[in-house]
Amino acid sequence: MLTDLSIVTYGTNSAEKDLYAYCVQSFRKIEPRIKFCFKPTINTIRDHLRVYNLTNKNKKIEKEQSSWDCCFISNVPLHKTVSYFELSIHGRGYDGIFVGVTDDVEQTSQGPINAERTCAFYNYASGNFSNREIVVPTSIGNLFSQPYIVGVVIDRIVDKIQFYVNGKYFTSGTKSPSEFKELYAFVSVYYKKQTIEVCEKYGFYSLQRPLVFSNRN
Repeated sequence: MLTDLSIVTYGTNSAEKDLYAYCVQSFRKIEPRIKFCFKPTINTIRDHLRVYNLTNKNKKIEKEQSSWDCCFISNVPLHKTVSYFELSIHGRGYDGIFVGVTDDVEQTSQGPINAERTCAFYNYASGNFSNREIVVPTSIGNLFSQPYIVGVVIDRIVDKIQFYVNGKYFTSGTKSPSEFKELYAFVSVYYKKQTIEVCEKYGFYSLQRPLVFSNRN
């Protein structure tokens, strides 16, 4: 059974290196899914302990009151060469949800998050602040107005952070895994009656992945 692909390329041609990286990514069968529970960041524990509930063995966030600085990270790092996780989002028609990755375990989100420490997309309403420009390149509009499964791929082979909605490719982050230290899954929730839960609906190898190349010149 083919479990990997060995290709030797010569010279410094960037296209050859990118093709090699994509082929390795496509044929390698190591399971990339990261299993984790949510844990609140240090500042969330200190300032906002009563505005949310963690249920289902800390795999589900239920927002009880509207408030910023209510941030959560995974209890384990996203350590694999290709890491993948999925979240079920129930936004109840509101904006105010960040989904992505961070290397800041003390993360806060009072207004714009620190885009140097985080790569996420923000479900915004018209007129909100500019995280939609500085975190991901694609405008989203009220994405979570109905239940969605959001998948996040941290691909260190092609050096991309990719976002999927219901198994289909959606967008890539403006930052790359190589720009961060140890990465964790990241969620920030503003409005009450929003829920976010770790799930396993789509397999990594069933995702409609684009032919993407690395950021190398």
